[in-house]
Amino acid sequence: MITSYTAVSHPIARDQFLSILETAISVREYRYAREAALAWLAVYPGDLTVSLLYAQVMLGDQRAKPVISVLEQICETDPENLSAFESYYQALQSLKQPITVDLKGSLLALGSSLVKREKETAWGTELAAARFAQQEGDPQKAMELFQNVLGTRQHIPLVGVSHLHILECLPDTPLIIKRKLGAFYHEKWPDCLQVTLYLADWLMDGGEFDQAVSLLHEAAAKDVSQQVVERLWGVEHPYQSLWSENLEAKIEIPVPAAVAAVFGWNQIPSRLPTIDPFAETKKSYTSIGSHSTDGKQALAPRLSNETETLVPIQEELERIAKRLQQPGLTRTDGRFPVYVVFSSHRGLEKQYGSAGADAIEKEMNYLVDTIQTNKTNGNKRWEAGLFLADDPQNLERLGIEPVASDDAWRLKLALADLDAALAQHGEMIGALLIVGGPEVVPFHHLPNPVDDTDCDVPSDNPYGTRDENYFIPEWSVGRLPGGSGKDPALLIQQLKEIVASHSSPARPLKWTTRLWLRLRTWFRPGLFIPGWVDKNYSFGYTAAVWRKAAYQVYAPIGRPIDMWISPELAQKSNGSSSTKGKNLPLAMLGYFNLHGLPDSPEWLGQRDPLDGQEGADYPVALSPEDLDLAGELNGLTTPKIVFTEACFGAHILRKESHDSLALKFLASGTTALVGSTCMAYGSINEQLTAADMLGYSFWTNLQSGLPVGEALRRAKVQMARDLQQGQGYLDGMDQKTLISFVLYGDPLAQPVQVRRTPKSVQRALNPVGMVKTVCDLDGEMDAETSLSSKEKDYIRHIVARYLPGMRDAKLDVHLQQASCQDCEKNCPTSKLRNKHVRPAEPPAGRRLVILSKTIAGSQQLYTQIARMTLDPDGKLVKLVVSR
Repeated sequence: MITSYTAVSHPIARDQFLSILETAISVREYRYAREAALAWLAVYPGDLTVSLLYAQVMLGDQRAKPVISVLEQICETDPENLSAFESYYQALQSLKQPITVDLKGSLLALGSSLVKREKETAWGTELAAARFAQQEGDPQKAMELFQNVLGTRQHIPLVGVSHLHILECLPDTPLIIKRKLGAFYHEKWPDCLQVTLYLADWLMDGGEFDQAVSLLHEAAAKDVSQQVVERLWGVEHPYQSLWSENLEAKIEIPVPAAVAAVFGWNQIPSRLPTIDPFAETKKSYTSIGSHSTDGKQALAPRLSNETETLVPIQEELERIAKRLQQPGLTRTDGRFPVYVVFSSHRGLEKQYGSAGADAIEKEMNYLVDTIQTNKTNGNKRWEAGLFLADDPQNLERLGIEPVASDDAWRLKLALADLDAALAQHGEMIGALLIVGGPEVVPFHHLPNPVDDTDCDVPSDNPYGTRDENYFIPEWSVGRLPGGSGKDPALLIQQLKEIVASHSSPARPLKWTTRLWLRLRTWFRPGLFIPGWVDKNYSFGYTAAVWRKAAYQVYAPIGRPIDMWISPELAQKSNGSSSTKGKNLPLAMLGYFNLHGLPDSPEWLGQRDPLDGQEGADYPVALSPEDLDLAGELNGLTTPKIVFTEACFGAHILRKESHDSLALKFLASGTTALVGSTCMAYGSINEQLTAADMLGYSFWTNLQSGLPVGEALRRAKVQMARDLQQGQGYLDGMDQKTLISFVLYGDPLAQPVQVRRTPKSVQRALNPVGMVKTVCDLDGEMDAETSLSSKEKDYIRHIVARYLPGMRDAKLDVHLQQASCQDCEKNCPTSKLRNKHVRPAEPPAGRRLVILSKTIAGSQQLYTQIARMTLDPDGKLVKLVVSR
């Protein structure tokens, strides 16, 4: 019996690959078929045929559960794919899960013999008759038969697609009616290819070429083999140039002897090399000790090697993705997301004792089971798993060695091993929930890239990456902190609340709010329509001195004129002002742009010297007692989602809820809070930078329907991308913003559902590309001699205009530079010089002017820092101030 493997080391055309894959399935070589399908999908994630074959491979290998989400996605993308619906039906049957009326009716409408007509599925037979009449050229009869179905089953994609088919065939249907109906269905099912194609064609007829072409490019990415477009318009369709007939990829996975024999390949000479891209995967999760602890070794394998020469379709799709501002669209990971609940048994036991640790782990298991069995609230495509990094029993099935619970870097490496192990089953880490504060799972204390009072930057960013590039997370990370005490009540409470949130769907936005959101995308930022916004939807609170920047950040979620301002000045639309109390209003979303301190739980406002008003310069704007008072008086909870720009807004080291507003928010009902673990920076005017830039992108992403963790992750990616495109690099303040902002709470939290179909979470095939940085710490210059008298006058002018309280501040000057290999302050640019983090060369002579001042308040000292970047001509490029 032949047992050897044969290597195919040259690019394989798609038709040949399909033959090999189908042969592998027929001879029951399921492992090879699974790995080969995933390797192909890593190159062409939009190949619907291979996606379906992958699902059928898993079904044949008795692994129905992981492919439920795959089949759901195919059925939504191509609602006329009978084979996908039948496979979905069989998968549910094998798992003994209920078969819905919608699925049975859709099967009947597509002509399947797997189900029989029943009273409750009669609509499926009626839809089949309507579709048959339309196909036979009688659209009037088809519409008559279709009316009854449309009235009761308009939530089903197949019904919407059938409606568009009939509408396209009806004579004299106004184009505007077609476009409106197409846009309506596209909003409901943005992934449905038939809807996308019809809408694109009708927009093209109406002269809206840019939008039409964008939709066609999107369809080309989701249907690379033209499966749907050719079924709709035939082989010679008018948009054929957007697709390529020559799909090929280099699938370097050994072909089993049973498959090779069918093709007559079993006589290949033994010297031909056999390449197994999963070999490194196997090594990586055999022993955690195989990794170096300094982070210089790549942490995760590639699912498949990159093709040496991109085929034409890839080049076209990359161009399309860039135009759509979705550069990862064509190179997404072909695996399916897992919600990983992550902690340390010894860490929990050390802080909470054996009984407390057992109670917490019990709730963690409840959470995993809930997500597995209740795929609601937009998480229908998610699996879940518990990962205790130091528990041998938990890790044995994964082939991962236990690690020390107090070593942050080794814990990170264990997660990389987990991701590699999941790859063997076609899965990946999609979101990570860290259970426990830094006493249980430590922060990574990263080098501080900014010359301020922080000795380092506590961060969770490295837990979201496979390699050492911790600036750009690959998956979303949230943490449930329980405080520094011995009582596990807060941690258990948070876990119970997350379980409850995943047990029932989130309520959709009111139609008025959805309409307002759409208008906000059509018109310029700052245009608001009074009365059209739910007053309980959002709440904003800012220091007076930088309210202009705060207005811009708040704009995606509310009206700037409704924001609270500290000192307590409420701006009214007629220009008057009044004093407000501190009882926070009930709101879904809360934005706080206030001062924070490392040793005080309060967040402070700041008077704007240009207002000419008297009063305290730094009044207390919010304290933990205010949250208690709001609950006692109103019986209300805090905002479900909070974004705070306050310095130390997420500082929880050695703190509990009475001395940390972050912990107090979580204890009072907040589902997720985003804030900085140390000093944060932002703008003083409308030009957004640092925390303001991150906050604006975060709220925009959340409004688009993304879960809170993914909204934050993408905001960091967008910020890094925009800064590198704009200024060419990330300076120290940019770097610190990316690593200091963390999420406390459930990364899958989605307090409202903007659209019926939640956006999917995608990951790049390979770790994120290169980040260019500069050093702000090295290159210190003499302030007196490095600035000309003209530049000093210019700085004084800026200070007088924007920072009058900093006239007597200490002044330091640094030369921004990349050549800092010997930086004494151990900045990230010098520490992370590798293929993912490269030093950039800023314009020669670009300087950083740092103003710092210690201010005595009523009870303690405040440190105020302003950072001014000057170009070689001495002109102001960027101005940020500490929060």
